[in-house]
Amino acid sequence: MKKAFIFDMDGTLFDTEMLTQEALRAVSRIHCERDDVDDFYPTVCGSTLPKAKHLYEAFYGEDYPFYERYDEMHKWIKEFIDKNGIPAKKGAKELLSFLKENDYKVAVATSSPRESTEEHIKNAGFENYFDVMVCGDEIKNSKPHPEIFLTAAKKLGVNPENCYVAEDSYNGVEAGVAAGMKVFMVPDMNLPRQKEKDLAYKICKDLLQIIDYIK
Repeated sequence: MKKAFIFDMDGTLFDTEMLTQEALRAVSRIHCERDDVDDFYPTVCGSTLPKAKHLYEAFYGEDYPFYERYDEMHKWIKEFIDKNGIPAKKGAKELLSFLKENDYKVAVATSSPRESTEEHIKNAGFENYFDVMVCGDEIKNSKPHPEIFLTAAKKLGVNPENCYVAEDSYNGVEAGVAAGMKVFMVPDMNLPRQKEKDLAYKICKDLLQIIDYIK
């Protein structure tokens, strides 16, 4: 029986959700726009760019220049990573090594575009751990729709019921469960509500803890 493990990227593999929130705050200040982003940004986690655009416009106003600000945020994040490196989440390297040693098929299924996904994976030195990458600019439906996870499973050649998922967001947990997969929620910006406690296979404090459940 083939086994697979599918990772979300931002907030799960890498501590990039916090970086993006900081980038949003910095860019908003430059343009004298809203600064109350702490409650807003977590609602965007797990969204593709088109869905994020809709959410940003609902928050900032219909005339918000989303793609212009997105490019500025991406530049801010890139400069941070170039200077400090990509911040991997605790246990990421250990879990990836365990999966490789135990013959799991491994994928990334992220709402981020392919360009930034490949850049982050390469910067972390993780590129040899992954068999497949499915990115937000390659699917039609944003999480919580299960499309991205079902696409990853199909590309890996593994049935959904034989796939584990690591996710940090509400939308991601719902998408993985809808795909018929066992979902580990590793909270980042979204703390588990009762809904996630009921839906998730396990809620773990970090990626390292997942190893205990799949040995």
